[in-house]
Amino acid sequence: MSIQGMIDRQNELTPGAGEIFVTIPPSMKTATVVEKMRTGFMTLATRDRTQWDRAQGKIISDERFTEQAFGAKIASLVKPLHLGDFLGTSSKILYFIACLIATTLPLTGVIVWINKLRRRFETDS
Repeated sequence: MSIQGMIDRQNELTPGAGEIFVTIPPSMKTATVVEKMRTGFMTLATRDRTQWDRAQGKIISDERFTEQAFGAKIASLVKPLHLGDFLGTSSKILYFIACLIATTLPLTGVIVWINKLRRRFETDS
């Protein structure tokens, strides 16, 4: 089966918008892996993975996020949570705002501290 055929079949198996990643092995004897990660503004970053036998064009294994155990679901969301895209673009915007606030706090704290020192020295003299 061709790579495009596997991608088309993956889109049939997992409908909806998403990014498709294909891992092509060096030989025809090793399974080709096609993963689809859902994308969107408020879409949970989940991955569905299918392994293909390229020589015969058959599915070896089909792993769906919805069929995983609870612990496996949490483990698969660790990387998207760390990168900030576990809820798509909306979580990236939220992460940006939080980081922007967190980076300004030390600067504004130093400014407040310097102003307090100035007032204290002005009242002492």
